[in-house]
Amino acid sequence: MKLSSDKKARLKWKSLDVLYVLVSILLALVAGGVFILITGNNPLQAYGIMFSKAFSSFGQVLRRATVYILTGLAVSIPIKTGVINMGGEGQVAAGALTAAVLGSAFMLPLGIHPIACMLGAMITGAVLALIPAVFKTRFGSSEVVTGIMVNYLVQYLLQYLSMYTFRGSANSAQTAEVFDSAKIARVGDAQWSYGLFIAIALCFAMHFVMSRTRVGLEMQSAGLNPLAARYQGVNVGRMSMLAMALGGAMAGLGGSLEVLGGRYLYLDTYFASYGFDGIAVSYMAKNNPIMIIITAMFISVLKVGAVALDRQTNVSVHFSTALQGIFIILLVSPYIVQAIVAKLKPKRKAQLTAEE
Repeated sequence: MKLSSDKKARLKWKSLDVLYVLVSILLALVAGGVFILITGNNPLQAYGIMFSKAFSSFGQVLRRATVYILTGLAVSIPIKTGVINMGGEGQVAAGALTAAVLGSAFMLPLGIHPIACMLGAMITGAVLALIPAVFKTRFGSSEVVTGIMVNYLVQYLLQYLSMYTFRGSANSAQTAEVFDSAKIARVGDAQWSYGLFIAIALCFAMHFVMSRTRVGLEMQSAGLNPLAARYQGVNVGRMSMLAMALGGAMAGLGGSLEVLGGRYLYLDTYFASYGFDGIAVSYMAKNNPIMIIITAMFISVLKVGAVALDRQTNVSVHFSTALQGIFIILLVSPYIVQAIVAKLKPKRKAQLTAEE
């Protein structure tokens, strides 16, 4: 059975996307190795410590990856519609607190309780994401600036709520532990829960929605060419708000899965950087929902392994944090690699023509 030209083209571009991601990972490892070498350490030994720790604690990697997958989706869905969700940091934490409160304050039947907590977290995330979306569509303000400002407001509000209103411990700013009926079962004795399968399933679901449904195609057309989309009858503003709401819902769900299947409570400041790391996860995957699964795993490996690197070498904890930042910055290099390949193509064609 022969493939059509369109299918061949799609497969070609998908293979190129995978190649760009792999090259970006290689570039990140090389750049990180150079900085490790500058500090007087052996890069191979440092990477050995980092990756051995990640694979020996693979359950922890999968647990963190569950949240990264959903914060990555929280960025990739809106960006396909031409808007940027910079409020993931607040959305994931607010979703976590919502799930913790619903899971510890109400008694619901087994099976229904975790669903109610997850839905509550998704609604909270969607509402927070709609704030910058409304300001952009109604008043023309930047969703980036508004989203960052909302993050700060949410951060201080959650700090107050966890320290006073919903405080469940005398020793730290945290909620009470959720009831057993609200917990998502863990896989055996591992640290990760079945929430990972929910996150992976949503990646495939969002890929289908964005590429195979009318709503998804309208959302993408609004991002690719807003003017042409308006002439075709697409309400660009409505699509932007829908995309932001979906993104916020994914971030809120990510926070709830960590609470219901991980810590079983909300701890203040625990979710710091999850939202911003989701930006790296999404951009590294070129905003492809399926590839987000892979890039989220890589970011999670990096985060878990960096802790062991700090403990077992003379690399300070501050450099460990800086090293993570270097990795995250360089992990968006698929676009750099794509630009380099694009520049080399005309030269290659010209060389072939001259040889002929």
